[in-house]
This record gives sequence, structure tokens and C-alpha cells, in this order.
Amino acid sequence: MDSQPKVGVAIIVTRGDKVLLMKRMGPHGHGTWSTPGGHLEFGESPEECAAREANGDPSIVADSEVAEIGWFAWDNLASPLFLPLENLLAKRSYPPK
Repeated sequence: MDSQPKVGVAIIVTRGDKVLLMKRMGPHGHGTWSTPGGHLEFGESPEECAAREANGDPSIVADSEVAEIGWFAWDNLASPLFLPLENLLAKRSYPPK
């Protein structure tokens, strides 16, 4: 078992009034919809990770981790949402502003 902490970076990608969401397939949040993102690599800044995870046109690169992707209006998001995204939208995140 890996005892090193892992940090996840999420990116909110918008196009007009829509947001890009992906349906998760991994063990963490399986079947829920979240914004794109990935694990922070050793020595990488969150900004570098975000650029690595979100460059180019949206596509599924890791088909073992993502079932589908799509653009959704903020008032008509896919369901169920990944808990961290649900908490962010409900303003239950840190800092709570």
C-alpha cells in the first residue's frame, strides 16, 4: 500500500454558458460526474497539473477512468455529481466564501 498522500487537481472548463463534465469510472466517485482533473505529480504546481490535464480539445484519454464527457448548462448539470463538486456548488467548501 502506498503511504504517500495524493493530491487531486480539478479544472473548471467552460465554453459560453456550459461546463465540461466527465463521468468517472475509477473506484473514487465511480458513476458520478465531475470536472476534469488528475493527480498532482511530484514537483508539479497545481497550475502545471491543470494545464497537463486540460490541454487541447476535450477527449477521453484514460478510458479506464472516464466513461463519457459532455458540455452541460449550469442549470441542467448531469447527475449524480461527484461529492467535491456538489459541495463546491452548494458552497460547502473551504474557504466558505
